[in-house]
Amino acid sequence: MEHMSAQPEAWVAFLLSACPENVVPKVWPDASTAEESIRRLLLLKCFRPDRMLAAIVTYVQHRHMAESSYNFDSAPPMKPAQSENDELKLVKVRGFGPVPESGPARADAGRTSLTPE
Repeated sequence: MEHMSAQPEAWVAFLLSACPENVVPKVWPDASTAEESIRRLLLLKCFRPDRMLAAIVTYVQHRHMAESSYNFDSAPPMKPAQSENDELKLVKVRGFGPVPESGPARADAGRTSLTPE
């Protein structure tokens, strides 16, 4: 709150900006770069949640992609003829299927409690 009172113009600019992720006030001057990045995200989450996606994209690009040695643009192209013949294996885990379980195959049909009868 002290920072808001001391620098209201920075906070007004942050709150009214079309891209507030670029003008987040620096509240903690002694924070490391990593701490500052996370704290910027937290301030955006609190005051401008509508811009979280853009802020996270910026965070990932600056903090992680800059340090990455992998070039995503140079990934080998996928061959459609080969991908059509590849097997696709799906694993169904109880409770996480694509459709709700129903009918006589459902083991706990009609049960109202979690304790076995």
